[in-house]
Parts: sequence; C-alpha cells; structure tokens
Amino acid sequence: MKDNQTIVCIIAMLFGLLVGRLVFGAECRWADTEFVTELPVINTQVPGTPIEVAVRSLLPKKEWKYYSVRATRIHEDLHVLQHLALPRTIIPYNKVKLIYCCGTHGFVVKEPPITTKEATANIPREMIDLIKRGNGRWNNYVAKRPNDPVAENLLDEWAAYLAGARGNIEWDDKGQLSWDVDSSIDFFIINSYVLVEVSKLDYEDWKQYREIYIMLAQKTLDVWADAKLTQTRSHQNLKVFWSSEIVNSLVEEFGQNSVNLLREGLR
Repeated sequence: MKDNQTIVCIIAMLFGLLVGRLVFGAECRWADTEFVTELPVINTQVPGTPIEVAVRSLLPKKEWKYYSVRATRIHEDLHVLQHLALPRTIIPYNKVKLIYCCGTHGFVVKEPPITTKEATANIPREMIDLIKRGNGRWNNYVAKRPNDPVAENLLDEWAAYLAGARGNIEWDDKGQLSWDVDSSIDFFIINSYVLVEVSKLDYEDWKQYREIYIMLAQKTLDVWADAKLTQTRSHQNLKVFWSSEIVNSLVEEFGQNSVNLLREGLR
C-alpha cells in the first residue's frame, strides 16, 4: 500500500457507508462530492422500474438495448451510458472513465497506469479457480483482456452487473437474479484485489478511484442484502475471500472489529 494512512482512510470510508442504503435512481448521497459529474437528462418519460428510469433517462432512445432478457438490457444500457455520457470536453478522452453513480450523477476518473493483467496478478489461485466456475467471467473479463485499463474493464463491468442485479430485484425475476448477484460478488472480490494494486501507484486520481470502489461496494452490499439468496456459489467465494491473505492483512492493520463489520454484510 502507499502508506498506512491511505488504507485507514479506505476502510473508514467504506465501513462508514455500511449504515446507509443506496439504490440506483434514489437520492444520490454522493451528489455533493468533489468528484461527481452532473449528467444531462435526455428523456423525461421513461417507462419501467427505478433502475430502468434512472439509466434510460440519461441515454438517447436510439441507444437503448432490446435484448430478450430484461436484466441484460439494463446491463448493456449502462455500458453504453458509461461510454456516451462522458463529457467530450475532457482531454485526453481515451484516458478517462465515467462510472454511473445514481440519479443524474457519475464519477469521472483518469485510468490508473496499470493493466488488468498487472492489477490481478496477486489474486490467489484458489480464488481465481472459484471465480472461473462462474460461467466465463474470469476468462471473459480478465484472461481475455490482459491489456485493458482497469476502470474501463473491471469497474465498468462491476457497475453493469450491479445494474442487472438491481433490476432483477425490482421486477422480481428470480430466474436471472443469482446470475447477476453472483457476478456482482465476483467483481467485488476482483476489484478489492485491484484496489490494493492501484493504491501502490503514483496515481493522481487515487481519491476518485477509491470513491468509486466504495460506492460500488456499497451497492454490492445492498444488492446482496435485498436479493436474500441462500444457495449460490458466492457464499463459498466470499468464505474463501474472507480467509485470504488480503483480508488477514487488513485485520492485522486495522483490527478484527472493522473487518467483521464488512464480513457481516457480505457472507
């Protein structure tokens, strides 16, 4: 890590958010942070549940996706939003990333100077093998994209799967729910390891990146709680994650109580 103070800040901010709740489209608790960008509303009459209304109100209708699986539609809609809604005045355009937050807000962050392969190199083999059981997510987003920037790849996918999971909860589609929730947990785990690697860099947008991680981790906690799944592979994945070296290091550094608080939310 850069230094102990940086990590203390990460943990303190993350655990401080555990007492609150956030869903897509709800009042945005991050609206007043210095890193948030206001996104323009394009459509005022959008049918659907809160997640569909929130995302599609910011997206031109010609860009809406119409896949047969409803959760896939909102997943892909969010990908498009996170590419199209980035203000074109930002230079260099291909070196920054927008991650949707909630309401009409998103975070803009410069890409860390690290590739997907480099950022995931220290994930334990046992953890990788468990994620690989998730129908291609590791292969599709890590193994096949070794040179991709991490925000464009791993943060973008985490946000998109969370959107699909939130949608399944809103329209009570239990058939698709476990897929998107399991995917959200996979990306929480992957991005937790990535965060450790990014924190070691000489990287001017570290605070913004950290804030995005905290926001997506909070959404993961909310989705996990609201989904109320009892038998998914994520339970095993989280069990291994909480016993891995990265978490043990956090316990050693900050105390068991703080780590237990997060573990209670995701287990």
